[in-house]
Amino acid sequence: MGFRSFLRKMEKTNEMTTQKSDYHQTSDVNSLKSLMNKPVALHLELFGSNYHVAKKLGFALSDGELTHYIDYEQAINSETFRDWLADPSKAKFVYDYKQMKVSLAWDNVVIKGVVFDLMLAIYLLNPNLTKEGFRESIDTFDYQAVHYDEQIYGKGAKYSIPEKTIIAQHVTDKAKAIYALREKILENNREFDQLSLLNDIELPLADTLAEMEYTGIKIDQEKLAEFGADLSRKIATLEKQIHQTAGTEFNINSPKQLGDILFEKLELPYVKKNKNGYSTDITVLKQLQGFHPIVELIIEYRTLTKLMGTYYEGLKSALELKSDSRIHTIYKQALTQTGRLSSVEPNLQNIPIKTDTGKEFRKVFIADTDRLLLSCDYSQIELRVLAEMADVKGLKEAFQNHMDVHTHTAKLIFKKDEVSENERRQAKAVNFGIIYGKTAWGLSEDLHIPPKQAEKFIQDYFVSYPEIKTYMDKTIADATIDGYVTTMFNRRRYISELKATNYQTREFGKRMAMNAPIQGSAADILKIAMVKLKQSISDKGLKTEMVLQIHDELVFSVPVEEQKVVAELVTDVMENCVKMSVPLVIDSSFGNNLYEVKDNA
Repeated sequence: MGFRSFLRKMEKTNEMTTQKSDYHQTSDVNSLKSLMNKPVALHLELFGSNYHVAKKLGFALSDGELTHYIDYEQAINSETFRDWLADPSKAKFVYDYKQMKVSLAWDNVVIKGVVFDLMLAIYLLNPNLTKEGFRESIDTFDYQAVHYDEQIYGKGAKYSIPEKTIIAQHVTDKAKAIYALREKILENNREFDQLSLLNDIELPLADTLAEMEYTGIKIDQEKLAEFGADLSRKIATLEKQIHQTAGTEFNINSPKQLGDILFEKLELPYVKKNKNGYSTDITVLKQLQGFHPIVELIIEYRTLTKLMGTYYEGLKSALELKSDSRIHTIYKQALTQTGRLSSVEPNLQNIPIKTDTGKEFRKVFIADTDRLLLSCDYSQIELRVLAEMADVKGLKEAFQNHMDVHTHTAKLIFKKDEVSENERRQAKAVNFGIIYGKTAWGLSEDLHIPPKQAEKFIQDYFVSYPEIKTYMDKTIADATIDGYVTTMFNRRRYISELKATNYQTREFGKRMAMNAPIQGSAADILKIAMVKLKQSISDKGLKTEMVLQIHDELVFSVPVEEQKVVAELVTDVMENCVKMSVPLVIDSSFGNNLYEVKDNA
C-alpha cells in the first residue's frame, strides 16, 4: 500500500549493527584485483543530496559471491584503481551512472566501462515508480536486503554520517543488490523490447548529461544582481498598488487573507471554496480578470515573486556551491512518467520566456569568452510526432510541403481558402489542445469562447483529420486492456486511471493515454539527438560543448571559429537523428546570452 515510513519504523535499528558482516573491508587495492579482472557491480556511496558537492564515502565491488569495501580516499589515491575505473574494457554494473561520473569528475577521476545502470533499467520497466532512493527503487522486486538510506543517515537535524562499519555494510549491500538484480531486470527489459532503449538511448544519455552538468553554464553575476534589485523594486511598488486598490494592508502571500479581500471586502464572485476558505489559485484569478483591477496586479505580483524566489534566489544559492561562476544543474533522468528530463538545484527547465521580466532573466546566462551560445529548438515536434504515429495524411502533407500547419488546419476547420489571424490562433489552440487531450471546456477557457463553439471546433478538427480520432480511440482502448501505452521506442507508461470507478479519474486517464505516447516519443527523439550530437562533436574533434537542455531546446557553447561548422552539424543531426516520413525541423540562432538566442530565433 506504499506505507514505507511505517515499514522503516517497524524495522529494528539495531539490526544495522548486529547483522553478520559478509564483506571484506580493505585499504589495499591489490586485494581487489580478483574482482577488478571480471565484470562487477560497483557502487560509490555519497553523503548529501547534491552530488556536485556531496561527500564521497567509499566504494563497494561485488561479483555476487565476493564483496569488498574500500574508503574513497584510499581507492582514488591508488593509480591501479583509477586506471581500472577508466578502463572501458572492464565491465561495471552501477546504480545511477550519471551521479557517479559527475561526482568523480570533480576529483579529476574518470569512469568508463559502465554497461548496466540498475536505476535506468528499473525506470524503463515502470516510470510511474518515481520515488527516489536505492531501496525505494528496488522495493518492487521484493529485494529487501538493503536498508533505506534514511535508516542509516537519519533525516532533518539527525542527518549525519554513522560509524564506518555501518557505512561499509550499507554500501556493500547495495553493490550485492545491483549484481543480484541485474539479470532479472534485464530479462524484463528484454521482454518489453526495451534493450535498445536502455543501451542505445538512456545509458549513453547518462554519459552526455554528466558532461553537461559538470561543464555547466556561465552566469553574469553583475547582471544577476541587477535583475534581483530591479525585481525587488517592482515587487515593492506592486505591493503598495495592491494595498491602495484594496483600501487596506494585508499579507498578499496569505491565501486566506487574499480570499477575504477579494470575495468579502471587494465582493468578487468566488469560483471555488474549500474547508480552508476561498481558493485563490491562478485558475481562479484568471477567471476573475476584468472584474476588478486588483486581479491583474495580484497575477503580476505572483509572477514577480516566483521569479525572485525560484529563479533569482535559486540561482544565487546554486552559484555559492562552486567558485567558478557557473550553474551546475542536476538533470533527473528517471523521474518523469513520460520520459522527459527534469532539472533541479536549480530548475533550468522552466526558465521563463513569456513575460518581459522573464525574458530579461535569460540575459544572466552568458557565453564564455570567445564563444557564442547556439540555441536549437525543435519546431512543433509533438505535432509532427502525432502526424507520424497516427499517419495523418493532411498533417503530414502540410509538414512535408513546409506549410504553416496552423493556417492549414484553420482552412480545413473553417472551410475557407483565406483565414484571419484570429482563426489561425484558434486552430493553433486546437492543434496543441488535441495533443494534451484538452476538453471542449478547457479549450473554451483558452479561447474565451462558449463551450459549444469549442466542441464544434474539436468535432470539425476530427472531421478534417479523421486518422487522429481513430488513433486516439484505439490508443485508449488498447491502454484500457493492456494497462499501458508505449512510445515509438517502446517506452511504457502505465495508466491505472483508465479502470477507475470515478468518471473524472477515467477521463484524466484517457487524456494521459492520448498524450503520453506523443510527449514520450518527442522526448525520446531529443535524447537520441543528444547522444548522436555528443558523438559527432567528439568524432570531429570540435571544442563545442552541449550546456543546456530545456524541453525541446538544446543550447551549445560554441567557439567563434567553429560557428559555421557546428551550425550545420547540429542542424543535420537533430533533423535526421530518426527516420520519419514527417520531416523534423529546428529553429536555431546564435547569441551572447540566452535572451539574444531567443530574440534572434
